[in-house]
Amino acid sequence: MAGMEAHPLGLLFPSSRVPGGSMRFLRCIPLAFCLLGACYRYAPITSSAPPTGSEFRARLTDEGSVRLTPTLGAEIALVEGRVSSANDSAYVVAVSATTNRSQVQTFWTGESVTLPRTSIQGIEARTLDRKKTWVIATLGLVGGVLAAKIFDLFGGSAGGDVGGGGGPPPP
Repeated sequence: MAGMEAHPLGLLFPSSRVPGGSMRFLRCIPLAFCLLGACYRYAPITSSAPPTGSEFRARLTDEGSVRLTPTLGAEIALVEGRVSSANDSAYVVAVSATTNRSQVQTFWTGESVTLPRTSIQGIEARTLDRKKTWVIATLGLVGGVLAAKIFDLFGGSAGGDVGGGGGPPPP
């Protein structure tokens, strides 16, 4: 293997196909990060108000759902979004989604909506679920390494020169 340069992924993928074969593996990395987006959960907020700029979910009272029908739509149970501001009587929220009582979710594009505190039954903050994130990241890494190894085994040469040649034939 004289004359071959070491590739940074050579420790994980020790064959001569590393530069070409690893590209398929590297293209899967954005998919893995998309899966990590699902590693959030909502936890009840114990303080009086979520901080400005934080993501949260508000569970509406029945009366609040009726009162906000002209703004949010009929039968809305949950409002998700980012807190723009808060005072003693209301939250101003850049809404990202609403969920109705039939569990149908509608996505929004950050429209500003004022939610009176009297219309809210409870609020929850969106937080990173560390355990779930580690599990998915570990499974993704192991799966990616295994997939790269499988493609390397079945994708062609396992290393070295098959023909034993040392370059092009003499003229």
